[in-house]
Amino acid sequence: MHGTELESRRQDGTPLWLSVWQQRIICSGQECHLTILLDVTQHRLDQLELQQLLKLSDNDREMIAFEIHDGVVQEMTGALIHLEAAQQAIEKGKPDGFDQLQTVMQILRDGIREARQLMAGVRSPELEQAGLCGALQGLIDKLSATSGIAIEFVHAVAFERLTGKWEDAVYRIVQESLNNVRRHSKSRGRAWP
Repeated sequence: MHGTELESRRQDGTPLWLSVWQQRIICSGQECHLTILLDVTQHRLDQLELQQLLKLSDNDREMIAFEIHDGVVQEMTGALIHLEAAQQAIEKGKPDGFDQLQTVMQILRDGIREARQLMAGVRSPELEQAGLCGALQGLIDKLSATSGIAIEFVHAVAFERLTGKWEDAVYRIVQESLNNVRRHSKSRGRAWP
């Protein structure tokens, strides 16, 4: 018996994927063909959705790399240039050396702030520590505390952990959904990061 997958459309235009299995058999002394059609549409839709999620996750990683390069690395480069200028000024006894150090400190503060913002968007420490369900509960708790929106989180998870990529993807989807809830609600709570 061998199978193949066929893509089609239902009468209403929605996609339909069928797994088709055929086998020659002898039935009542005659050769017949046994054909089994299995609707695998939901499985295929789930696979396509998962591929899109993974692609979005990869795109997010690329964007973060660009943001690190264009933000934090540039801040550090600027700080290094000002440190070198401060060192030269101090060695030569020029008074602007200490002003250069003040500039370096401000650049480093800005860089630290930007790095923290990026890290908050990359992988939640709660996700690492509490797993997916615990991290999702943490997101919900934060939203409820800052907005007054009551959300009940119910799950029937039958697994311990997913791979990091899967957990990140699910976490980001829920995070974006909650951000949309916050953004489009009539709540007057505090801003949520």
